[in-house]
Amino acid sequence: MLQSWDLRWIIGISLIAIAGIFGMTVLRSLSNVVVAMVLTIQAEVAIRPGYGRADSSGIQIYGTGLLALLVLLILHYQGRSIRWRGHLHRPIVLMLAMSALSLLFTSEHFAGLDFVLFQTQLVLVYVAAMNVVRNEADVRRMVTLLLATLITQAVVYFIQSALNMGFNVTGDTWNLSEELPRPGGTVSANPAGFASYMMPLLLIGIVQLISGSSWRRPWTIAATVLGLVALALTFTRAAWAGFLIGFMYILVFGARYTRIRPRTVAMIVCAAVVVVLALAPLIQRRLSESVGDAYDERAGLMRIAMNVIEAHPVFGVGPGAYSHVFKEYLPPGGMDQWLYTVHNEYLLRAAETGVLGGVAWVWLLLAALRQSRDLLRRSASPEMRAFALAWGAGLLNLAWQMYWVPWRGFGYNALFWFMLGLLEAATMYEWGDPAIALRRDGTPRGAST
Repeated sequence: MLQSWDLRWIIGISLIAIAGIFGMTVLRSLSNVVVAMVLTIQAEVAIRPGYGRADSSGIQIYGTGLLALLVLLILHYQGRSIRWRGHLHRPIVLMLAMSALSLLFTSEHFAGLDFVLFQTQLVLVYVAAMNVVRNEADVRRMVTLLLATLITQAVVYFIQSALNMGFNVTGDTWNLSEELPRPGGTVSANPAGFASYMMPLLLIGIVQLISGSSWRRPWTIAATVLGLVALALTFTRAAWAGFLIGFMYILVFGARYTRIRPRTVAMIVCAAVVVVLALAPLIQRRLSESVGDAYDERAGLMRIAMNVIEAHPVFGVGPGAYSHVFKEYLPPGGMDQWLYTVHNEYLLRAAETGVLGGVAWVWLLLAALRQSRDLLRRSASPEMRAFALAWGAGLLNLAWQMYWVPWRGFGYNALFWFMLGLLEAATMYEWGDPAIALRRDGTPRGAST
């Protein structure tokens, strides 16, 4: 079996095994393993047994997922209790249940197994984040690490744009054929995926600067400025609009629940204007491209997805199976346009795992947004309110992004689930038992007032 594998996958497996043994025997504290887990989110490195089988990428096992599992194993062997359930457990359980049920009825079992494992690894990242963050200092440490990855990815993006070439950490390279270079860093092969990764982190940096948070550091300024330049260089109109949505959320709710520094807001706006003016010719070239044509293409893909949902409303066509079967659901006479997986994560979820699967995904987003709002309104800590404000803006931005793209890259999904885990941990830190439901005003039910 090993003789049939590419040498780099053998090396990858060996390195992961060595790292696992090292982590279990030498690293008696969790700190270095957790740092490795956070920093590898941006790498998107996986081993892929069965690559090419059933016209798929194989069973994808990501380094970040393995490190999350290692974190939980270390916690277990240290005798520490592991929290498996938070305030978001209901939509998560429904999402996983619908994926498992859909797998039973799909014709693409191998692709379905891969996607179920993909989701399982993301949930492990979520659970790991929920368990390793126990106080405000831990949240601060995780955010600092994530801002470091924003700086790294921005620099990588600048290099790729200058070379007009994409590359990843495993050494693969490809030329960018567009007139405007639009790479994806090492978190994606396209700028939309890159924007999905860096946007929540950029908004965190902005909130830290404008809220007077004690987390402000020189690298926060560097991360924010570099993030603004990288955002402009994505030349992705949906990402630009999403940034404005997130920024307006910060201004509106920040002014209501925390302290906003108008001078710092003005400085960030000026920095953004300078970036736009510096790249004005390239931005104008991108804006001159027809928005109507781009939307018509996506609308055509959405019509196909609606046909799939209409034909399979209960269990869908199977997790991860859409790209294999969607051409069977073209309208009579076919379609004279570009054909690809639907660029809408909500419809894609419903088409693959049934209407309830799509509902579970929307429920998860809404529940997380409400949780961030509750933390923003009720926390006594300025730092925790700043974190809740930034992540609320990030969630709104990502919800917008999901309307325009198939949201399936591991890097930005892993960041999304890691942030959900941080939010859960912050909520537990503030309110204690995650099983306590919150009242509508954000206070815990059954707690003394």
